[in-house]
Amino acid sequence: MTHIYGIVGATIRAARTAQDMTLEELGKLSGFNGSFIGQIERNEKKTSLATLSRIANALDVHPSTLIAGAVDSSKDAADKRILAILRGASDGERDLIATTVRHLSKALRKLR
Repeated sequence: MTHIYGIVGATIRAARTAQDMTLEELGKLSGFNGSFIGQIERNEKKTSLATLSRIANALDVHPSTLIAGAVDSSKDAADKRILAILRGASDGERDLIATTVRHLSKALRKLR
């Protein structure tokens, strides 16, 4: 397969692992099977633009980022992990998470 598919696959893997996301989690968020995502990451399957867009959306990155091979795996990794958790949560779970974060934030401010 051509070089661009290898870049796309490697970049998907880098974005996914930077967010501590499993293949199954990315598959669930994007609507694909985790093994299919793995085949794309290993450059065994080509991805269409529509598939690339769904995977990018699940990773919360712009599709062009996956093509360019540039993923910021440090600065925004924690934010992306939190967003991935929130995306998979119910309304009640999101409310509980927000309340927990608010309490933790207050506690951390007191420690400073």
